Amino acid sequence: MSARGAVNDKTVNAARIMAQAFPDSYTTQLVEKLLRHSHFFRDHPDLQLPLLEEAVDAARRIKETEPTWPGLVINAISRHAAWLQAQGRWPEAMDVFAELERYRGLQSRLERHPGSRIDTDLDGWATALEESGRRAEAVELWYEAFEFERTLSYSAGLPWTVLALTDALEALGRFDEAVAVFSVLLESRSERRPDPCGLVHLARIHQVAGNHDARIATMHQAAAALSNLPEHGDDGRVLSFRGFYFKHFLVCSTRADEPQRSTGEPDHSYGSYWWSPGLRLRFHAEAERLLAEASALPHGPDRVIRHRRALVRLASALMEYRTRHRLAEPFDEGVYLAEQAARGGSEAAPELLARALLDRAQYRATCQDFAGATADFGAALDLVER
Repeated sequence: MSARGAVNDKTVNAARIMAQAFPDSYTTQLVEKLLRHSHFFRDHPDLQLPLLEEAVDAARRIKETEPTWPGLVINAISRHAAWLQAQGRWPEAMDVFAELERYRGLQSRLERHPGSRIDTDLDGWATALEESGRRAEAVELWYEAFEFERTLSYSAGLPWTVLALTDALEALGRFDEAVAVFSVLLESRSERRPDPCGLVHLARIHQVAGNHDARIATMHQAAAALSNLPEHGDDGRVLSFRGFYFKHFLVCSTRADEPQRSTGEPDHSYGSYWWSPGLRLRFHAEAERLLAEASALPHGPDRVIRHRRALVRLASALMEYRTRHRLAEPFDEGVYLAEQAARGGSEAAPELLARALLDRAQYRATCQDFAGATADFGAALDLVER
C-alpha cells in the first residue's frame, strides 16, 4: 500500500470510530471514505470487496433527511454491483442492482443537492438490464432519466441519456419513439450547427423502420450539414466530440450484424455510454479474430459484413485524436471489399457499398478531410437514391 493509502486506512479507521459514536453526524463521512479507500485496491479485488460491502451497509443507515441521501446509497450499491460484474458474477450483481428499485423517481432530490450527484444516477443499472436482455425495463429507467434531464435548465447528462434511450427503443422496434427521442438531441445541437454524423444515424433508423422517404430527406440534410463544416474552424474539443459521436453511432449500427450471445452471457449494450466492467474490453478484443475470419472468406457480402464488425471494434478503441489516423487503412479496406462485392452482382451489395462509403465519409470528416468526405457522401447518396 502506498503512503497515501496508509493515510487513508488510518482515516477510515477514525471514521469508523466516529460513526459508531455519533452515527447521525459521521455515517455519511464513513461511506465516502470507504468508497474512496476502496479505489486503492482496484487491482486487488479480494481486498476491495469487504470495503464495498461495508460501505453499502453503512449507506443504508444514512437518514433520508441527509443531503447525501439517496445519492450516496445509490453510489455504494452501484459500486458493489460493478465489482460483482467485473468478477463475472452477473446473477449476484443483478440481485444487488435490484435494491435500487426503491430509489427510482428521486432524481429531483439529487438535483436539490448538486454535490451528491456524482455517480448517483441509475445508468449502471439500466445498462446492466439491457446487457442482460431486459431491454424493456432498461427503457423505463432511461425514460425516467430523460424526462428529468429535460426539466433542467442545463444538463450535461442529457446527450448520453438520449443516445442510450434511442438505441434501446430501436432494438425493441419502437422506431417512432426512437426518432422522437433522438430528435431532441439533434434540435439541442442545431443552435450551434447540424451534426452530419447524427443525421446519418437518424437516417439509418428511418431505414431500419422502412421509411425510405424520411431516410432520403435526412441524408440530404446530412449532406448539407457536411458541406458547411469547412466554413467553421473547429477546435480540438469540437473534433473530440465529433469523433466520440461517430464511434458511438458506428457501434450502435453494428447490432443487426452481430450474432446472438450464448444464454446467460451478457450482451454488449451498444448504445450506452456506461458499459459494464469488462464488456468494452471484450468487444475491442474481438477485432483481431474478426479480421482474420474476414480475410479467409471469398469476396462477397459476408466478407464485407465480417470486416465491418471488426472495423467498428477498432474504431471504438482507436477513435481518439492521437490514434484515429490508424483507422484510415481499415476504412479504405471496407470500401474496397464492398466494391468487390458490388462487382459480384449481389443484391445486397449496393447498400453495403453505400454504408461503407458513409462510414468513411464520416471518418474523413472527423479528420477534417472535407473534400474526401464530401466525395464519399455524394457517392453513397447516389447509391441510396437509385
